Amino acid sequence: MFLSAENAMKIRHISSAAPNDRQAPTAHIADKSFVERAETVLVLGVLWSGLAACMLGALSYDIAYWFGSS
Repeated sequence: MFLSAENAMKIRHISSAAPNDRQAPTAHIADKSFVERAETVLVLGVLWSGLAACMLGALSYDIAYWFGSS
């Protein structure tokens, strides 16, 4: 499941495409699956960070309410 160091930043060279090849010759800095996993980690990180911030805000609001009503 984890990428090895040699596959993490593999550079693909521009090659000539065959006449019946539907993919245009392109240069990729990183492997497509590596980029997809990195994007997934970033999106989930933002999602869980937002949830944690909401939880901390609600907890601090409740604690302030408890001490304020005494």
